[in-house]
Order: sequence, then structure tokens, then C-alpha cells
Amino acid sequence: MNERTGLSGIFLEQFYCFGEFGRNVNARLEFEKIKSDILRTTDDLDWISSRFITLGYLAIVDYSKVNVSPGDISDQFLWQDVTDFKKLFLDHNEIVDKALVKLRECLDTKLIAFSLLPETFTMSEIQQVYETILGTSIVRTNFQRKILSLDILERIEKKYSGGAHKAPYLYRLKGNLQ
Repeated sequence: MNERTGLSGIFLEQFYCFGEFGRNVNARLEFEKIKSDILRTTDDLDWISSRFITLGYLAIVDYSKVNVSPGDISDQFLWQDVTDFKKLFLDHNEIVDKALVKLRECLDTKLIAFSLLPETFTMSEIQQVYETILGTSIVRTNFQRKILSLDILERIEKKYSGGAHKAPYLYRLKGNLQ
């Protein structure tokens, strides 16, 4: 991860092993359609259409801090909303779908959403992270009640002053959870 992103000390977890027989049965046809510059010989095409296993890893990063280093078979990258993916190569749509399911499952158990926030944050900020990951709106009062019931936050003195309305409370993860 560090080699490809320049980041270390991030949440990284294997979420699935993809190795079903025939998962890349159409690889030769797909590569022939795109006539990739990557493939220079028939050996390259034979390799990609062989059986292989992919280990899927889930990482939580602030993409504005990522310094992408493309690998041997990629010379470019694109940050894209997960809902905007079109048909990806082979079973890569399935890989993305399983990663998203795992990410959503880990929200409350591993507290991964908090790694995307500054040390202190408002309830509104953490709700926005949850809504982005879940892909849906959440009723504010229900969300606040749920998060506070987890007993993971410490409310600190009001310091946030960003608008004309009553200033929201600032929170941080309890000391033993940071």
C-alpha cells in the first residue's frame, strides 16, 4: 500500500479471496477488444487468460493525501465515485461491490469512519461520512442517538463557531479508542 500510495499507518484489511474457476474465462476476448499496448506478445495474452487468484484488500485513506504510483500494468489512475463505475474488466465490478459491502459492515464495529475525520469533529461531520459510505441519508436525531449509544465519543467544550445558529458540540474518540 505504501509503495502505491505513499501512505503508511492506514486501515488495511483483507476482505475476500477471489479464485473461482473460470472467473477470467473471457480475458482473452476482452483484451483483444481493447487491443492494449500492455500486451506485446502472445505470452502476455496467455498469462492474463490463465487461472489466477486475487486477494481483495480494503483501505481507508484520505485521497487528497495519496501520491499514486501506477504499477507495471497501469500508467494512469482516476478517482471515481463508486456509483459511477461502468463495466470493469473481468469480475472487477464484483470485487468493488464486495469491498463496499465489507466497508459498510465495518462502520460501527471497527470505527473506520473516524479515521477520515480530524481529531475533533461535529456530529454533522461524522454523519456526513456515514451517509457517504452508506450511500443514503440518515435522520439526524436517530443517527446522533445511535452514535452516542456506542459510548465511543467524548464531548468537549463548545469551540466550533461556524454559523449564525447555535454552535454544535465538538467530539473526539475516547482516549482508549484513538
